[in-house]
Amino acid sequence: MLKLLIVDDEPMFREGLIKTIDWASMDIRIAGEAFNGLEALSIIEKCELDFVLTDIRMPEMDGLELIRAARRIKPRLGFIVLSAYDDFSLVKEAFKLGVVDYILKSEVGEEEILQIIERQQSALSSSGGSDRNSDYCRNNEFFLKQQLLRSCVERRIELESVPDFAVLFGKPDSRPLCSVFLRLHAFSDVMIPGDSESLIEEVHRKLDDFLYVSEEWVGYWENKRSMVLFDLSPRSADWNCFSLRCEELKKAAANFFPVEKGCVTLGLCSFRLDRNFSRVRREAEKACEYSFFRGIGRCISYNHYQSSLDKAQVDIQSLFRHFAGIIDRQEFDSESYEKCLLNPYSCNGDQKEAITGLYQKYYHYLLAFLEARGTGPDNEQKNLIDLFPHLRSEGASLDDLNKWFRRIMNMLGILENKALSLSSKVSRYLDKHYREDVSLSDAAESLEVNPSYLSRVFSSEMKIGFTQYLLELRIKKALKLMESTNLKHYQIAEEVGFSNPESYSRGFKKVMGVSPSRFRH
Repeated sequence: MLKLLIVDDEPMFREGLIKTIDWASMDIRIAGEAFNGLEALSIIEKCELDFVLTDIRMPEMDGLELIRAARRIKPRLGFIVLSAYDDFSLVKEAFKLGVVDYILKSEVGEEEILQIIERQQSALSSSGGSDRNSDYCRNNEFFLKQQLLRSCVERRIELESVPDFAVLFGKPDSRPLCSVFLRLHAFSDVMIPGDSESLIEEVHRKLDDFLYVSEEWVGYWENKRSMVLFDLSPRSADWNCFSLRCEELKKAAANFFPVEKGCVTLGLCSFRLDRNFSRVRREAEKACEYSFFRGIGRCISYNHYQSSLDKAQVDIQSLFRHFAGIIDRQEFDSESYEKCLLNPYSCNGDQKEAITGLYQKYYHYLLAFLEARGTGPDNEQKNLIDLFPHLRSEGASLDDLNKWFRRIMNMLGILENKALSLSSKVSRYLDKHYREDVSLSDAAESLEVNPSYLSRVFSSEMKIGFTQYLLELRIKKALKLMESTNLKHYQIAEEVGFSNPESYSRGFKKVMGVSPSRFRH
């Protein structure tokens, strides 16, 4: 169990740290507490300790003096600094003394402490404990940049509180502040789930190493898949140069994936002289989110997203009603289901969540339909249906969702065709084509059967000939138009597939016993 000493001149803060954090769960024991550096130094001389968690500003002996004095007694003792917002210049000095890391007082908690201790133990084991001070000095300056950057982005500190900011980042005030939002996507093929977690962890480590030695980029992970970066390059400050550097960054990051196992998308902020970290980071993320429409694995600028906002909002409810209708009617032909899909380049960029939600509804409705059929899909078909949650979690594009949807609908069409009798297939064919000059030969060709065989089977199963069935179908459609519209008879004749009003009138009288005019009046 690791032994920890807590040093702070505020008794309530010390007590809060001791009582509110579950130290035992982290395999840490509080070996003591001290009011200032002098009191802490006395404990350090007498006790075996692994770490000291210390404030910087304290009476009599501050944190920096404590670290210097303790180093002479126990050079391998680990120090974690507690810092307030205005302590960054002192924190830099502490790093030169080889502290493990620092924590903002407002954010101290189990997760932060555990990460720092794990990082320190990992560094010691990899270096065998040699050159500890110099290694930590370099490591912690890197971590300081990351923490400071995050604090500026989240507006927890203002640049005025860090006078040496430009020196720390190597960036003059006259240059624009350029941000990139990087997102990782991990799959071998967008339609085939892969072991994404292990891939992401591997790329994580390599990207961290890349940033550690980079002189052009500084950044931090916002979550497991997304990183915020800022451009530090001293090269020409114009959009073309920034774009080229971003392409270089994307290529370098994508190279960390095993071959064809994933890709990297970059969102780029707009380009203007500004020191607003929060704004440029927000713009970069918006641009990255727009990859849902433009396609993942690309560099996308904020201007692309902005231009999409001029496009009309998609009517999500109408699309879903149309989809539910074709599923209920079991119309699995491409002519019907293509109307459920969206063109990525005609969508409003602010509708990403609504559109993803629409495809989520498609997914659940399809599951319910298959369950209601009573005959579930085989394993291959089930894997295809259940691919949707994977695609969504990996941040797949709208084009990828469209590909998934088409494959699902084609699969259902094949399943449904197998279940239909030949005469039912003819009925469906005629229900779609009755307005056309359709014949028995046309239907046979569509269904890939012999016309004579089709005529014989259809008459046997339906107890009516093909020609008579088509005539009665057209008259049924004509009756519906009579009831619901004021169309003239010649217009109805054309609408339901008759070549001229005379043949319509003869056919109507043959089925209904009276002419269309007498029937209507």
